[in-house]
Amino acid sequence: MIITRKRFVVLFLFISICSIAQEKKEMKRGGEVLFNPKTNSCLSDSDRAAIVNRLTSNITQLRVENKYRVPTSKAATSFGWPVQKSVDAPYNETWAISYYIDHDTTFGIIDYNCGNKAYNGHKGVDIYTWPFWWEQMELNHTEIVAAEAGQIIYKQDQNFDKNCSGSGQWNAVYVQHADGSTAWYGHMKKESLTTKEVGDMVSKGEFLGIIGSSGNSNGPHLHFEVYDSGGRLIDPYFGGCSSLNAVSWWDNQKAYRDSNINAVLTHSDYPDFNTCPEIESSNLQNNFSLTDTVILGVYLREQLPGTTIDLEIIRPDNTIKDSWTFDLVDDYTISYWTWTDIPDMIGEWTWKATYLGQTITHNYSVSTLSVGDFNLDSVAVYPNPANHTITIQPINEDYDIKLYDISGREVLRKHHTGAMSHQLDVSYLSDGVYVLSIKTISGKKRNLKIVKH
Repeated sequence: MIITRKRFVVLFLFISICSIAQEKKEMKRGGEVLFNPKTNSCLSDSDRAAIVNRLTSNITQLRVENKYRVPTSKAATSFGWPVQKSVDAPYNETWAISYYIDHDTTFGIIDYNCGNKAYNGHKGVDIYTWPFWWEQMELNHTEIVAAEAGQIIYKQDQNFDKNCSGSGQWNAVYVQHADGSTAWYGHMKKESLTTKEVGDMVSKGEFLGIIGSSGNSNGPHLHFEVYDSGGRLIDPYFGGCSSLNAVSWWDNQKAYRDSNINAVLTHSDYPDFNTCPEIESSNLQNNFSLTDTVILGVYLREQLPGTTIDLEIIRPDNTIKDSWTFDLVDDYTISYWTWTDIPDMIGEWTWKATYLGQTITHNYSVSTLSVGDFNLDSVAVYPNPANHTITIQPINEDYDIKLYDISGREVLRKHHTGAMSHQLDVSYLSDGVYVLSIKTISGKKRNLKIVKH
């Protein structure tokens, strides 16, 4: 075949265009994140025995007070999922599973599905928060709810809730069901427990507390432990290597590897997971300027090798700025992946990820707002996190204050005159992450993330 010069140029351009179109966007930072790699036991044998004694004592007292709901149902208990994300959590989902129950009574390890996703002697299901477990705990983003209706027969609270290596007593709620079985909900955040008292009834799905790291714990997670009416340990899961019960106790048993996109997010800088128990620097941001670099993040649970994520960056006019496929080669319980992009249009953008048939989108705004403008660094803004008020130290000129929520919506605007400290009332705002923007009359700016709790 003879290719003329004209045809050669056309062919070269065609090949070049195809090469550009197929070029993958470079992943900048990411990989596996480990939770509780030390596999500390959630409860010692002596702790467990003391709890059983207290449950028996409380039931006796409830009988004396004629408050005990005697279990009479012959219907089997059927659990709903014991955690849920809060209404203001900026994620698609907020949890992952670190360990199942160990069915091997010797020194070996085997879970209900004949795998080794357990540790020796583990008697519960451990469900932890992902992404940003400490930030989630601080902002109450993952709630513990009653898996089944029943009567509270014991509560433990006021114990330290930011353990990193495991020690002390946990905060927990214990619920007995109509068939006589009992569920233990452990490691809760201090002072987050339901206000209901021992003897009160709870309905299925009712709030019990917030995931924390009290007791023998290496990080925020729920330890869910179940016993039947005879005091025998139950694994709510059922599979090929189950040795504790003959059927599943779940309404709808989740997959052993329940792969999921937990979050699709944008950041002002790469997230830093820090050292336990320091709250992670998530650097979440949804407002950018045309000169900002946007950090685009995807957070997975149960990443499967040989799978792919399809990714798109969509402009405000609905044109696609970039699209590519990211190959996943490793087997990770949880992982995150980030890319960078510089926007070229003002308006609302869409960051889109598709994994195993699930598509999650995240919107962010591009305008003149930039959290990268820090030319008022000497001005202190405190406390952060804040509860009722934020104090801004004196600035030697008049300035405007704007506060944006995590979706980019303006929720507060103030003008301050004079060189006095200024106190900003945030008590009426919902708990969450905000961007505080300060701009002086001379054009100086400072924008920073504020956490309200």
